[in-house]
Amino acid sequence: MTNFATGSINDELLFRIDNSIESRLFHKIVILVSLGMLEASIGVYTGSAVASSLTASKWSTAQENSMLLSANFLGLLIGSLIAGLIGDYKGRKVAYQVNLLLFGGFTVLSAFSPNMDMLIVCRFLAGIGLGSEIVTGFTFINEFAPVARRGRWCGLVSLVANCGLPTSILLSALVIPNTSWRVVFFVVGILAIVLWFFRKDIPESPRWLISKGRYEEAALIVEQLNSASITNYRNNDKSKGTALLKRDQHHNLFVMLTVGVVAAVATNVCSYAFTTWVPTILVSKGISLSSSLLTSSLMMLGAPFGCLIGLLLLDRIGRKKMIVSAFLMTAILGIAYAKQSTTISAIILGFFLVLFLYVLTASVTAVYVPELFPTRIRFRCVGIVNAAAKSGNVFMPL
Repeated sequence: MTNFATGSINDELLFRIDNSIESRLFHKIVILVSLGMLEASIGVYTGSAVASSLTASKWSTAQENSMLLSANFLGLLIGSLIAGLIGDYKGRKVAYQVNLLLFGGFTVLSAFSPNMDMLIVCRFLAGIGLGSEIVTGFTFINEFAPVARRGRWCGLVSLVANCGLPTSILLSALVIPNTSWRVVFFVVGILAIVLWFFRKDIPESPRWLISKGRYEEAALIVEQLNSASITNYRNNDKSKGTALLKRDQHHNLFVMLTVGVVAAVATNVCSYAFTTWVPTILVSKGISLSSSLLTSSLMMLGAPFGCLIGLLLLDRIGRKKMIVSAFLMTAILGIAYAKQSTTISAIILGFFLVLFLYVLTASVTAVYVPELFPTRIRFRCVGIVNAAAKSGNVFMPL
């Protein structure tokens, strides 16, 4: 039997993952992760539409709505930390199986909440599942995707996930005025539980198995991912493989955490501060609920376009140029948006502001942050970064 404990086999397996050819199994993983992230995105953003509906129907006060949104963000924060710990110690698959079930179950329960206190508790617990999903989803794809096309695949997942923003608002605009906010929560929760059944057999991350010394299990999964890449490894310069592996060791952890936290906090606070409160702000200015949701949805169409730009350009121009440029445009458009006095100009500038916000989301959250950390501590570090980002959102509504 091959001795999988040797350094050469370890390096060979990692090189095969880095340079794999996308297989049916990989495509299945991308689809399941993307749908899970879409569900999570819809779950986050429906809270904003529901909050404005609760205000319009006098079911809650503005202060209670702030508590509702803050409870959800607090759940996201805690879920990010829990997912990081479980993912590094028990495996990516274990963390990935729990989060959608937790989110789906408590979202269904939210639909039957008899009062605002119960709704706040349910949204907090559902938020834990959402926070875990966000950490595990992007990091999971990061560990399966070939290095040269990682930005493209993570950007694709981000594109699908952030279609949840306009989808949730359009869904709310169609359903809430004609039925109830409870129907929205019920449908979203049931779909999450159904998706959980379809992804129970998703494989463990081979990178995590390798980091735990479980080389034979990792080799089987790598073989399923791409049975031909071992030949490519033997016929190419092995020093390239060694160089790829060294990227896991040479960075200072404190510096990487600081960079990740700063980038993620700036991205999340800017994004959520704008997208979460747009419907409520429009209602407070005297626009009807259905009109405000429609106006918001037009702005939020910029989200998938921003992710598409990230998908197309991240691997071509690099992470740094993309992130710096997107932050600069977000700053300029944010200042300009605050000065708008007409609906049309607000929609146009709002569209482009959302576009660049989601270029950042696709670049920072989906690709850059997971790439900063070595496999053995990746989930914990990504969890810490996401928790720090969500901590700003906890206090932002208040």
